[in-house]
Amino acid sequence: MTNHRLSWMDLDPDRIRAPFEAGQVGHQVLVFTETSSTIDVARRVAKDPTSAGTVIVADHQTAGRGRHGRDWHSPAGSGLWVSAILDLDESASGVCSRCGWLSILMTMSIIEALRQLGWVALGVRWPNDVVDQARGRKLCGALAEVLEGVQQGSGLRRAILSFGLNVDHAQSDEFPEDVRASAVSLRILAQEAGLECDRTRAEILIQILHRLNGLLTNPPKEWMPYWSRYSVLDGAMVQVRSGGREWQGQAIGLERDGSLVMRLSGGRQKTFQSGDVDFLRPLPGGQP
Repeated sequence: MTNHRLSWMDLDPDRIRAPFEAGQVGHQVLVFTETSSTIDVARRVAKDPTSAGTVIVADHQTAGRGRHGRDWHSPAGSGLWVSAILDLDESASGVCSRCGWLSILMTMSIIEALRQLGWVALGVRWPNDVVDQARGRKLCGALAEVLEGVQQGSGLRRAILSFGLNVDHAQSDEFPEDVRASAVSLRILAQEAGLECDRTRAEILIQILHRLNGLLTNPPKEWMPYWSRYSVLDGAMVQVRSGGREWQGQAIGLERDGSLVMRLSGGRQKTFQSGDVDFLRPLPGGQP
C-alpha cells in the first residue's frame, strides 16, 4: 500500500457496485465512515425484503466483533470491515442452517481473490480464519449468521456473511498487544515478500465479491476441493478447545455440514461444529 493510512474515499460505493448485476452480491453498496459494526447495520437493513445482495462497508468500526463476541480491532483506514446480505435457497443448496460452511465459503472467496491480486501464500484455518501459510498469523476472520424469522419466500432464508480483513497495518505494534504475535496485514505480508502493492480497498473488495458470487452458484459439495487446496489443518496435529474442554489429535478433514473431523489417540474420530484450534507442531517453514 502506498499511503498510510488509507483514506475512506478509496471505498467508493459507485465503483464497488459497478461490476455487479441485479441479484448479485454487491449490486447495492452502503459505505460508512464510522459505525458500531457492519453486522449491526446489516441486521437492520436485512429487514427490508429488497435488501438481498446489499454489501455494507465501514472505514472504522467502534465495536467490531469476531467469533463469540470477541473484540475486533478495526481502526479507520486500516482494513476492510464488511457484511453482505444474501438470500439462500435451502432446498437447492442445503446450506442455510450450516453457518460453518458459510463462513468457510467466505474465507475461500477471500483467499481466491487475494491470490489473484498477488498474495499467494495464504491458507484457511477452520473454522473461519485466513492465515499466512508460513507462520499461521491471522489476516482475516469471517462470520456467518442465518437470521431467524426472516424468510423470503418458499425455501429462501436470509443470511449475513461478514469479514474483517487487515489491509494497511504497517507493523505488528499497530495491532492490540494481545494479538501482535498472531496477527498480520496485507501490507506487512507484501513488505516481507519484497512486493509493491498499491491496490485500493475497493479493488480488493470487488475481487472478493466476484469470487463469492462465483462460488455461490455451486453446491457445497463443489466447495470441498477449495478447502482441500487451502486448508492448513489437514493432517496437522492440533488441539481443539470447544465447550470448555480440550482435545488433541490429527485434523483429517470436514464433514458435509462444515464440522471439523479429528482423529484422537487410539484411532477414534470426533467432530466439532465450533471451537478454537491451536497447532501442536510448527507449521512448515515457521512457527504455529
